Amino acid sequence: MISNTALGLLIALLSLSPYFVSSYVTSGLPGPKHRAWLKEMTVEVCDTAPGELSQEMCNRAPQLLSAWAKNPYTKTKKSNWKNKNKKNGSFVLSEHEGFPHHGKECAMFCEKILKRLVDERRAGNMDAIANTQSYNALIDVWSRTKEHGIGAQRAEQIVVGMQDAYSEGEVDVQPDLESFRLVLQAWSLASSQGQGREEHAPHRAQRMLEWMLMLYDSGENALIQPDGNCFEIVLNAWAKSNHKDAPRKTEELIMQMDRLYSEGNYKVKPNRMHFNQVLTAWSKSKPVDMPSPKQRQQYSIATARRAESILNHMNTISKGGETDYHPDNIYANAEQRTIDSANHDISPNIATYSAVCLAWAKSKHDDCGRRAEKILKQVEHRFKIYNDVNNTPDTILYNMVIDAHSKTSSNKAHVKSRAVLDRQINMVKKYGNKKCRPDVYSFTSVLASCASLNGSSSRKEKLHAFEIARSTFDEMCRSDVQPNHVTYGTMLKACGRLLPLGKERRKFTREYFRKACDAGCVGDMVLDRLKDAASPIQYNGLLNGHTRNTLPAEWTSQVPKNDNRRNTQMRSFKSNKGNRTNNGRNTQRS
Repeated sequence: MISNTALGLLIALLSLSPYFVSSYVTSGLPGPKHRAWLKEMTVEVCDTAPGELSQEMCNRAPQLLSAWAKNPYTKTKKSNWKNKNKKNGSFVLSEHEGFPHHGKECAMFCEKILKRLVDERRAGNMDAIANTQSYNALIDVWSRTKEHGIGAQRAEQIVVGMQDAYSEGEVDVQPDLESFRLVLQAWSLASSQGQGREEHAPHRAQRMLEWMLMLYDSGENALIQPDGNCFEIVLNAWAKSNHKDAPRKTEELIMQMDRLYSEGNYKVKPNRMHFNQVLTAWSKSKPVDMPSPKQRQQYSIATARRAESILNHMNTISKGGETDYHPDNIYANAEQRTIDSANHDISPNIATYSAVCLAWAKSKHDDCGRRAEKILKQVEHRFKIYNDVNNTPDTILYNMVIDAHSKTSSNKAHVKSRAVLDRQINMVKKYGNKKCRPDVYSFTSVLASCASLNGSSSRKEKLHAFEIARSTFDEMCRSDVQPNHVTYGTMLKACGRLLPLGKERRKFTREYFRKACDAGCVGDMVLDRLKDAASPIQYNGLLNGHTRNTLPAEWTSQVPKNDNRRNTQMRSFKSNKGNRTNNGRNTQRS
């Protein structure tokens, strides 16, 4: 049992804490004891017969519900509990630092408490209050569980029940904008890729948004006029779902926002965040039911062009200009309704440009490097001339452009990739932009571009590409950027593909493999590339009697654990595939 003093302190703290605050205030009791107290108080309230709750218990029930909704007792790390600053004698813990919501236990306790309040109210106890705020707490706890689609479905059911009760005259439970926003957020979370993803989550989110609009327009609920945030949540649900209809659905939502804005709902004016969600949907879009590589590439190219046209549209209307009509331009019918003096909030930012560059990089079109670099130059120009803080070129953007160049079939791809890296380095040195400091991916992408030089290139072109790779690797080391196992594997690939058989190839193969050993970066990728670059004699000599499965620990200390497992699975797959092919041939022969 917990002391009365501690219980009194907890009750006092709970009563002072408004619902939906950003942190949970606790007395500092260990998590298990605090959980035990919450359960003890909850059982006492729920087990009391209907009509017999005291005023104190009626007041305590919403506080307990809020406490369960905040999930205040689960720790992720001990350090999150101990090393906290005290404030007024209590620990103030951020919800995201020490107490993330996990599991449905909290949601079930909230359900019990709210049901008990409803039963008490029906029994005639006017001190029991189950209002919109209490229901929102329950919706919130379900929306944040790790039950994904199940949590979102339950959150939706609660809102539907609230609206039905309000329509029947229970004005205390009228769902408000927050009620619907929480349900939309729950479906958006359920649409994310990964385990537990709900395939139809974006459809459910959009259906809830359409229901909101219908209820508001019909006058059935005056508190739920959708705002820009509601649309952004649904846009985000589509954008991250990878659904085949996501790009078009997001564009239709933008058009709907534009129409509502023109009709007087100034809360839904489209801004760059909404357009960025559309661009994310296009950049992540994948060809579905397209068997041939040519069809898939054509789709990817069309996707990149569409993304660039949206970027151009944003640039145009942010300056108050008029967009050119095109039959396929979904924005052509907008009649410039969003154009006014306040359109600076629709001007592209770094996320906008990055999404378009990503789309071009994924297209693998022969022109994708040039198109991506053209976009990069726009960002650099804004930064240099206007000092635009929203368009400060960063490392990720440069990496995307380098990657776009590396994916072209041009024999000059490696030269252009290196030129972009040089501009990136110059941006740091000359303009002091530390946000674009080259990282391991910047350098390694240039190395990969060199190593991927067309096999039909001349010997002179191959040697030149190797010199660029070698100088890039050396500059990487001088810049205090630590090469990883992919970097060393790529350099060994460059040795095998760019250098002719002979002394020079043996020399550099030995040099980069030994550096990989010293750095602890000898994984499956390095060994595979070593095998391609070295002769069997040199390969066995460099391994010094070790095999792939008996490498010294110091050779592999910096290799991610999943790297070896992934490559082992790939080799096993290829081996099994070969065995199946051979068995088929043997069967045919026999």
